[in-house]
Amino acid sequence: MLPKPDDDDLKRLAEIRDRNCVTVYANPEEWSGESMHTPGRAAESIRLVVDLLNDRAADADEVRAIEDVLRGVVSSGSANDPEAKGVALFATSDGVSVFRVGVQQRREIYVGDRFLVAPLLWAVQPAPPAMVLALSPNDVRLVRVAPQPPAAVHVAHLPRDLKSTVLLDLSGDRDTLAHLRNSEDPKERLLEFSRAVDHAIEPALAPERPLLILAAAEPIVDIYREASAYPKLLDETIAGNPDEASPHELAVAAAPILLRWRDAELDRAIHRMEELPDHELVVTDLPQIAAAAAAGAVDTVFVDPDQPALDGDVDQGGAESAGERDLVEEALRGALRSRTTVVPVGAARLPGSSRAVAILRYPFSTETV
Repeated sequence: MLPKPDDDDLKRLAEIRDRNCVTVYANPEEWSGESMHTPGRAAESIRLVVDLLNDRAADADEVRAIEDVLRGVVSSGSANDPEAKGVALFATSDGVSVFRVGVQQRREIYVGDRFLVAPLLWAVQPAPPAMVLALSPNDVRLVRVAPQPPAAVHVAHLPRDLKSTVLLDLSGDRDTLAHLRNSEDPKERLLEFSRAVDHAIEPALAPERPLLILAAAEPIVDIYREASAYPKLLDETIAGNPDEASPHELAVAAAPILLRWRDAELDRAIHRMEELPDHELVVTDLPQIAAAAAAGAVDTVFVDPDQPALDGDVDQGGAESAGERDLVEEALRGALRSRTTVVPVGAARLPGSSRAVAILRYPFSTETV
C-alpha cells in the first residue's frame, strides 16, 4: 500500500529545489505496472516529461536518469494500491517519492525548479478523530473510525445490553433500581440504559474528545440523545440496527457524515472570516498573500488546490494561469514555513474569483517590505 503524505512530507517537498523537479498527478491505474513496451498513459506521461525537460535544455544524462526513475515506478509496480483514488509522483534525477492521494486526480505534469505541492493539500488534511457508538438493546460497541483504520475500542464497564444493565445497581439508588426492574415503561428502561452507556464511554472519549456518531434505530436514537451530555455527538445518525455491522462497515457509513460535518465547519469558518470587523485583515490579492506569508503575517490561508492546469513549466512564464498558480504555490510555501493554518477549499467557496484568501495576524502592506 502506498504511503499517505503527511505535514512533514508536504513541508519537505515544498522546500526542495533542484534544476529539474518533476511532478505528476494521475489516476493510479496509469502507473500500476502496465508494460512499457505498449502504448499507455504512463508511457505517454513519461514521454511528455522528457519533452519538457528537453525544452528546458536539461542535461542529457539527467533526462535519462529521470526517465529511468519514472519507468522504474511502472516496472516495479510500486504505485499499485487498490485503495488509492489518485497517485502523486515527485521525481528528480536522484529518485522519486510516490504517494497515495484520497481524491480523484486529473492527469497533470509539471517540470520546474520545484515541485507542485498545492494539490497534495487534499491528501494531507488530517481527518478529525471520530468514533461510532453502535447501540441497540441487544448490543453496545464503541468503534474508532478515523483517522486510524476502523477498530473496536475497549471500554471498561461498558453495558453489554439492556437486559443486563437494568439488573445492575448502576446508580446506587435502590428505590430507583427497584422501580426500573418493575417498570413496564420501555422508554424509561431505555433511558436508564442510555445513561449507563453514556457514563461508561466518557473515560474512553476523554483523551481525544473525538467526534461521536450514533448508529442506532428508533426509539433509542432520541432517547440516547436525551441522555447524553457529550458535546461532540453529531446530529446525523447512522440509521438502522447496527448489531451485524462490522467496524469497516460502520466506518464506511460514517464517512459521508464526517464529510458533511467538515463542509459545514468550513462554511462556518469562511462565514466568520467574512464577518471580521477589520477588513484589512482579509486579503485576496495573491502577490500580497505571498508576501505576507513569507513575512509570517498570515494566521490562516484558505487555498484552492485545484488551480488551472499548466502547460509545462511555470518558470518559462507567459500564461496567466501559470503565473497565478506560481503565486499560489509561493503563498503556500510561505505559510508552511510559518505557524499558519492552511485550509484547502474548493474555488466555489472562495469569494469572487480568488484562488486563495488569507486572514492576517496584523495589517500588512507590501510597501513596508
